Amino acid sequence: MRGSRVAVVLVLLATVSACGRSAVSARIPAPAPSSSPPSSLAASVSAPSSPVPRPAVTVGPGVPGKKTKGCPVTKLRSRGDMPQDVGEQFRQEQLTPGDWYGVGGLWTLLDTTDVAYKRSGETVAVKTVWWRDRDEALTVEAVSVKTGETVRGESPGPYPVPGVQPISLPLPHLGCWHVSASLGGTKVSFITDVARIGVLD
Repeated sequence: MRGSRVAVVLVLLATVSACGRSAVSARIPAPAPSSSPPSSLAASVSAPSSPVPRPAVTVGPGVPGKKTKGCPVTKLRSRGDMPQDVGEQFRQEQLTPGDWYGVGGLWTLLDTTDVAYKRSGETVAVKTVWWRDRDEALTVEAVSVKTGETVRGESPGPYPVPGVQPISLPLPHLGCWHVSASLGGTKVSFITDVARIGVLD
């Protein structure tokens, strides 16, 4: 099951990367007050749906103290509540809501974050995937539980909304990391033990 889920994540990364490179934003000017839009335009263009307003919500632990023994890895069961409209959007995108950790309109996959991939030089990177419901700036950072080192996430973007967005976390070393993400007033955090180097096919 885990191997298939990792494969799904890698497919998602490849898919959204292709979408991100080709995504084009277009605006259709509103018609003059005295005129009506052509029937052909009205039939072919639907107004974009506005995201459901979300209250400020938070889920996840804070950064543990440096003297913490072991790595208190966050479990999927400690996730927040998924709004009904978000669950419906997941099903439309053929994603399994129960596999995702988060709250409100911001969700991520936990069980692929313990694997890092080699980059140039001495660094490695953890490839995370986030789903967000609105077009606000998504910021992700990771803090080493043992050393306090902090790194910021990287994403080529832009990506369609709602939908998934890959974020790469360049780490100076393996170990226990506290990852936190912000999307407006929505905050999601988790702790992961990055313990092994993976191989990209």
